[in-house]
Amino acid sequence: LPTLLPLYYLPHLPPYYLPYLPLYYLPYLPLYYLPYLPLYYLLYLPLYYLPYLHLYYLLNLHLYYLLNLPLYYLLYLHLYYLPYLPLYYLPYLPLYYLPNLPLYYLPHLPPYYLPYLPLYYLPNLPLYYLPHLPPYYLPYLPLYYLPYLPLYYLPYLHLYYLLN
Repeated sequence: LPTLLPLYYLPHLPPYYLPYLPLYYLPYLPLYYLPYLPLYYLLYLPLYYLPYLHLYYLLNLHLYYLLNLPLYYLLYLHLYYLPYLPLYYLPYLPLYYLPNLPLYYLPHLPPYYLPYLPLYYLPNLPLYYLPHLPPYYLPYLPLYYLPYLPLYYLPYLHLYYLLN
């Protein structure tokens, strides 16, 4: 493959030449070549190709691309990328990622995720989530939250809490 291939030959290039393609041709690559692109080119791929990437490449995505990831890729994101996910993706995160969510995301979690929150997150729950907490979590709530609990939870409190 010549290093100075004219750009009008690029759409007619056979896919087996793609591993030998110089990097400066990547911005001009047609979209139908993306499934045939070798993995080592993924690091140098321009950002405007990101919405057209195949799901296979999502397992090998560089962390730089997480900043500009389209929202529909959140459905297929590998758990490895979850600690590196930017905070602005948190309101769109699917519910099945919630058990594996790192603890430092808990203060930034939207309140509509609270009914689906696993029980092991309750000891680390910020105080401003207490008014939004569903009543079925009250028996599992640690005792140190009791003074900060709103009064409308009083009828739902277990007898154990009333003794303390």
